[in-house]
Amino acid sequence: PLPEHNVEFIRAYEGAIFCSNDYGMVVRIEPVDTALKMNVLRNREISRIDDNPWILQPIGSITAGSAVIEICPGVHTTDRNRDLDVLDDGLRDTGACFYDLSSSNAGRLPLKTPAFPDGIPVVIDRLAVKRLSAKTRKIRHALTKMQLAASPQQTLYADLQAKFRDAWPPGVATPDPAKMHNFWHAMRDAKDKGILVAGWNANIDDTYKIIDARLSAVAYDQRLRRHFKAVAQNIKRPTGAGLRTSSTPKPGKK
Repeated sequence: PLPEHNVEFIRAYEGAIFCSNDYGMVVRIEPVDTALKMNVLRNREISRIDDNPWILQPIGSITAGSAVIEICPGVHTTDRNRDLDVLDDGLRDTGACFYDLSSSNAGRLPLKTPAFPDGIPVVIDRLAVKRLSAKTRKIRHALTKMQLAASPQQTLYADLQAKFRDAWPPGVATPDPAKMHNFWHAMRDAKDKGILVAGWNANIDDTYKIIDARLSAVAYDQRLRRHFKAVAQNIKRPTGAGLRTSSTPKPGKK
């Protein structure tokens, strides 16, 4: 369900963000067309990069008219200059530029290597990066720097991404309610296992963005719990009911 009250989401330049402690996720709503941000940033070639291991990829994505809704994994926050330096260098090595270089746009995956004992740094806002070349270069070099043989995000999130695609295939107007129920159960399980992280709660740097994330997560989780309770009741009915993305079903109403 989408948030309905100001306290349930954070206003962002490109749209809105809302968080969940229960599911360790961040949902981003942004325009499909990045032309607005490109104009403001003096025609920088901004696009969502889907093939770079230094950039956090969504678990699932839904296009709704002129907007895109992305379900993103929650990660650990970071305020370390070293992580920003690693991302800046790593993205340039792979044909991209972290032009909006800020700790608020960075985080750390819950996957540790000898090179990154506190977790691998990633850019959490895909629109904070622009591509420098038509092809993504030296991806293998990036994985070598991470000291991994395969993409860490594939290791962490491939199962969740597959479950989302199965429940809500691209181009389909509504999801399969039973499969979507299973997807959310898998998300909750991943949160319990530490694969998804409500990193905003552990951050000791109480910036206004972190505080907003904490407050919005508490409020939005209340809406999620009511929603999933109603969805579970609908699934038990013979006729079933699809998940709603525009409002929260109220008990007693179909």
